[in-house]
Amino acid sequence: MITMGLSRSAAKNLFFDREAVALAVDKGTRQALLKTGAIVMRRARNSIKESRRYQRRARGSDPQARRKVIGRVTSKPGEPPRSITGQLKDGIWFAFDPATRGVVIGPVRINTPTPAPRTLEFGGTALIEKREVIRTRSKSSGRFSGATTTRTVLRRVQIAARPYMSPALMKALPRIPEQFRDILSRPGAIQGAV
Repeated sequence: MITMGLSRSAAKNLFFDREAVALAVDKGTRQALLKTGAIVMRRARNSIKESRRYQRRARGSDPQARRKVIGRVTSKPGEPPRSITGQLKDGIWFAFDPATRGVVIGPVRINTPTPAPRTLEFGGTALIEKREVIRTRSKSSGRFSGATTTRTVLRRVQIAARPYMSPALMKALPRIPEQFRDILSRPGAIQGAV
């Protein structure tokens, strides 16, 4: 229920307004699953805040001096991640799961093959790509010339868990049973369940 792992196009085919989903489950169950998915998705998206930039003024300057951006506010381990590009926050969707006849909620796969959403949720290691600019020296004078080259350095880092889907589910859990109350109160609803 927490991780989706589907591509965007595969997830779109399993939205609750599609004909295949309408044929797979009855209208009441479809509505209850849709509302449950929407509640958890909203909680997860709202837990991911925008990463604000922080700034400082140059030393000895007057208050009207321009501020220099020196970094971004990041999340602490155990807190939901901060959003810089908005890709993770906008990529949290929900869809019908034909195998369990339920709902799956979580981030859809992004274009890159990295397991970034899973690493953020559960923690783990990741490869960080950093580009370094190398200024070249003139052979004759030993001074730096205007020419530069770049190289890519890969670094393996340990990332602490910054869960966002599990806490969203836990916060939404008290509201989930009420979505199914109408289905279970209908006559004959329990007969096929056993």
